[in-house]
Amino acid sequence: MVERDLEAVVLPELAMFAVAPRRGEALRQRSQRALPTPLPECGRTLFTDGLRTVCVRPDQWLVLGEGTAEWLGALLAEAFGDAANMVDVSGAYVGMRVRGAGSRAALGKFLPLDLHPRAMQAGHAAATLAAHLPVLLWQADDMPTYELLCTRSYAASFRRTMELIGVF
Repeated sequence: MVERDLEAVVLPELAMFAVAPRRGEALRQRSQRALPTPLPECGRTLFTDGLRTVCVRPDQWLVLGEGTAEWLGALLAEAFGDAANMVDVSGAYVGMRVRGAGSRAALGKFLPLDLHPRAMQAGHAAATLAAHLPVLLWQADDMPTYELLCTRSYAASFRRTMELIGVF
């Protein structure tokens, strides 16, 4: 913690799957019946019962779970069967959480996004660049709390950038 109104932590390892429909299947409708947290519309994220679903590109979702990759893979296979392409990307990303009153100002130093509450609210998600590094970002709550994912290969550079701007 760098200042009283800002807290930043590295997220624990999570099970993660990239999910996309096969043959024009309507996965969002199917997910509403089969998953604890349905697949959201593009630019949104949903969280329920230890499962987070994020959509930052049309018909492409990232599903994150607090269990094992085997558990999450089985849950998704049961929900979608052969209607979806599902790839385990659990080891591909590193996550960080930044929260507190100072989080908007700190992240605004290197994210080309409008984080003002009129533009980014709890449940919103985006794919963007942070200091020239690709990241996924979503606002988890109104505190505000932001969660960011970057590819593991860029994690050290991303962490260093966050240190330079005073987040870590």
